[in-house]
Amino acid sequence: LSTNPKIKNYAVQFVHLISLNCETEKLNRIGAVIIQGMNKLIADSKDDSKLRGLAYVAVGKLARKMPNIIVNDISVVHNFFSSLEKEDLDTKLHIQEALVLMIDALKTSNKEQKNILLSLLFQYVENDISHCRSMAVKFAFEIFEHDHLESRYLLILATSDAKEEIRQEAVKYLHRTDDGDGKELKMASFETWVEFLNEKMEDRLKRNYKVYTFGTHTLAFDINCYKEILTLLRLALSKSAGLKPQIIDSKSLESIRDQAPLLASFICQLSAQNINCLFKYVN
Repeated sequence: LSTNPKIKNYAVQFVHLISLNCETEKLNRIGAVIIQGMNKLIADSKDDSKLRGLAYVAVGKLARKMPNIIVNDISVVHNFFSSLEKEDLDTKLHIQEALVLMIDALKTSNKEQKNILLSLLFQYVENDISHCRSMAVKFAFEIFEHDHLESRYLLILATSDAKEEIRQEAVKYLHRTDDGDGKELKMASFETWVEFLNEKMEDRLKRNYKVYTFGTHTLAFDINCYKEILTLLRLALSKSAGLKPQIIDSKSLESIRDQAPLLASFICQLSAQNINCLFKYVN
């Protein structure tokens, strides 16, 4: 790469143009080399935050055009999350833009690749830098299926975030029941959720990992998390009982009065077939 700042700027702008206009087949032949060049430019341009920001976004645009390059090299995502910890505010916004551009590519990942990505997201959802936590929440919702338990669990943890915007975003994602066009999102069953959350609770208490004291009780999660866990279980309960997924609380009791027999029937059936599930839910 040239050491001339103006030439560097033109080079990055050119990458932006070809990522938008070049045929994918042709771009695939040189895409990995271009991304390496952008990463080197980012590393070498420590005194030019504007140029770094443009280079970050260029990588994001290339990832959207050539998903396989990002899917097969998750280190690019890792490096961008790591950069969110160190960069200045304006550059962080460019990195976030680049990461958003990578989402569609990462949706095409296989199960093993997504598991690696999820491990990365769990590292950053409790990071000191709010930009990292915010992107971890967005990735967990956008990339994984709605019935994917571990990614929803990450969102549950984020509902106790210190930053209100992140808490609200996590809650909004957890409460989503359709795709925006009226099509219901997939949802894990009530029994599956109860078993999964009970295992997580027992594990945290056993390891004494970030537990909370409430009066004389030691809790696995803070109050906000418990509130959203109960809300999520009520959503799953309504779905498993054959109702349209909804949050069942004191405000909605009147509206679901006619559907109460379905709920009662499901609870009776569950008590006969898996009474331990109900005990765990009550606990």
